[in-house]
Amino acid sequence: MQNNKTNKKNYTDLLKEERNLDFTNELRNNDTMINFSNNNKIDNINFNRKNYINNKITALENILDNIIDTDQNKSEDAFNKLLELDLSSIINYSNSIMSSISIQLLDVLHRPLYCELILKVLLRFSKNKEFMNQLRKETFESVTIDLVNILKHNDLVSEILINMCINCNCLTVLNGYLSILNIDSNIILKLIWKHSKKNSTERMYIAILWKIKLHLKYVLCILEKCVIFLEN
Repeated sequence: MQNNKTNKKNYTDLLKEERNLDFTNELRNNDTMINFSNNNKIDNINFNRKNYINNKITALENILDNIIDTDQNKSEDAFNKLLELDLSSIINYSNSIMSSISIQLLDVLHRPLYCELILKVLLRFSKNKEFMNQLRKETFESVTIDLVNILKHNDLVSEILINMCINCNCLTVLNGYLSILNIDSNIILKLIWKHSKKNSTERMYIAILWKIKLHLKYVLCILEKCVIFLEN
């Protein structure tokens, strides 16, 4: 029980960091578009846009707070809202959202229907390449570890993990897996074993090899440019 409390505290700290980064980046990106004009009419439009962004952030913060609320009704309502939200409108907050979901998932494994709802939300997000591409290594790593540790609880977990491997940024996946290997090599072994039990080993290997291929192609491209630069 003490370990669970410690993990929850660590994840809560991580969540605060993720939120600060996501929300700050959103405001900074919009400030770049907003602070460019001296025209009063355009300034009014941009002021309204900034208010809209602030309101959107506040609304999303409320959803994220409710996700990890001890009141199950509040939490379930928040997850249902995530199922309905247009993903394109929340892509910039992918790290905050995924971290919040991880925190709650670990606490509800003893509630099958509730757990199923959370995994459906994760499955929806994992299928969206644009959303997954925004994940930072730390978020990818923590979510992957959480999911691997509950592989035996639900068949959806395998599909979510494969989708994350396929749809996340190439370097994020590679760096995430390397970091996980340094933490505990058994986690990756569990991942491969579970996929083999589901007859999806080939798909998993293809996904990982595809990521490695892209990474090597990127490295070779940089090396070629270095050679050309040195020759000139």
